[in-house]
Amino acid sequence: NLTLQQKNELIEGQSKELEKMNNELTELNHSKEKLFSIIAHDLKNPFSALINYSLILKEDYNEMADSERLEFIGNIQETSVKTYELLENLLNLSASRTGKIDFNPIEIKIKELLEKVTNLYQNQIKEKNIVLSNSIDENQIVYADEKMLEIVIRNLVNNAVKYTNPEGKIELLSKFDDQNILLIIKDNGIGMDEQTKEEIFNINSINSTVGTGGEKGTGLGLGLCKEFVEKNNGSIYVESEPNKGSTFYISLPGFSKN
Repeated sequence: NLTLQQKNELIEGQSKELEKMNNELTELNHSKEKLFSIIAHDLKNPFSALINYSLILKEDYNEMADSERLEFIGNIQETSVKTYELLENLLNLSASRTGKIDFNPIEIKIKELLEKVTNLYQNQIKEKNIVLSNSIDENQIVYADEKMLEIVIRNLVNNAVKYTNPEGKIELLSKFDDQNILLIIKDNGIGMDEQTKEEIFNINSINSTVGTGGEKGTGLGLGLCKEFVEKNNGSIYVESEPNKGSTFYISLPGFSKN
């Protein structure tokens, strides 16, 4: 009886392990299908736009006014930047899932990294006349992979700019709490409802929302943010209400030099 009981326990354990593996494979298949969908649709459409913009510019260049040429060139530049961001997220996510991405955690001055990232979005911030305040303590250090953390912050700052209304406000804050640095990215933009909040970090239920200036996206970046933050022994969560803005919190191992 004891032998039979041990065998039954072994079979039960193997059954649970197989069920777990099956669930993981199902999730990976859903993720793969979603990635293929993004590649087929969201990556194809921008290239069609680029081809059309450049073709019109080439054929009608002499008949166009300078203002029209600049408008087309601006459209080409904006579409190129957004397509590059999407492609970069796809490549980083693929590298993460296949274990081919380097992981080299170091001490990072979080304020310097935030300043570096926000400088990339100065044009969009000026176009929307958004007030950006950086109140992060310059003495606070996080321990993380710099490339991964920069990708996380770029996605969050990009979203904050995208979903903040003209004349709006974005705040960058940080707190030191029990051997962790809590980084806070807060905006007073369009916000999210409860269902969106529950699904926002799930790559298998990506829903894209158009920004306040008509900016397009796939929502892929937030799933990537969660993966990268957790790889660095951190956590990420969001508080948000419709029409009242969103606040993203990232907790990472760190310390303050004060």
